[in-house]
Amino acid sequence: ILRRSAERAQTELAGQPAIQARLLSTLGKAYNNLGLYSEARAAFEPSLPKIERLGPDGVEAVLTLAHTYAQQGQTEKALQTVRQAERMLGPNLKEHPGLRGTAAVEEGRIMIATANVPAGVAAFDRAIAYYRATGDTPPRTLATTLNNQGLLLSDAGRFKEAEAALSESLNILLRVVGPHHLSTGQAWFALAQTAFQAGNMPLAENRIAAALSIERAVLDPDNPILADSL
Repeated sequence: ILRRSAERAQTELAGQPAIQARLLSTLGKAYNNLGLYSEARAAFEPSLPKIERLGPDGVEAVLTLAHTYAQQGQTEKALQTVRQAERMLGPNLKEHPGLRGTAAVEEGRIMIATANVPAGVAAFDRAIAYYRATGDTPPRTLATTLNNQGLLLSDAGRFKEAEAALSESLNILLRVVGPHHLSTGQAWFALAQTAFQAGNMPLAENRIAAALSIERAVLDPDNPILADSL
């Protein structure tokens, strides 16, 4: 179904590049979620020159392709694609803050993959600043970005800053999805990791207990997320 949809998008929507880009972005994300990265590239790459000429309207599709490259381990190509998406947004950094935030998040993920912690922290810093600058960022998007930033800060030994980012992420999730949601449990897990790395074992134990309490209630006993917490 995805392959036929991609083929139709490339042919039937050839004269409507903005609609084509949106559809291909959706298809690319579906392929990526299935781990079908070669198929995602085959869907995207023939239309890439037209998508790049769309400017901001094509950025989401280009960032989906960057994520595909990153998942294939082609980190340099992924980073080059993120840079292309940023150029498509234009030089005015105050325009399109949501898309700039998404681009910075993708860069941060690439930096994590290459173990470049300082660059990853800087990318997530930019992403959060952009997300705060726009009034329509979904709260869970901000919470996830804060969580990623906090884990990187913890890896860098910047525990006070990590605590601040991860605590804000947890508070957002408590407000948006409640105290018994899996995402909330994983936020407790991240805070437990930070306390552990900082050498605060009693706090780490309390936090991992909170994570396990939620995860045991919402996951099957053989779920690997639960195994990670154990």
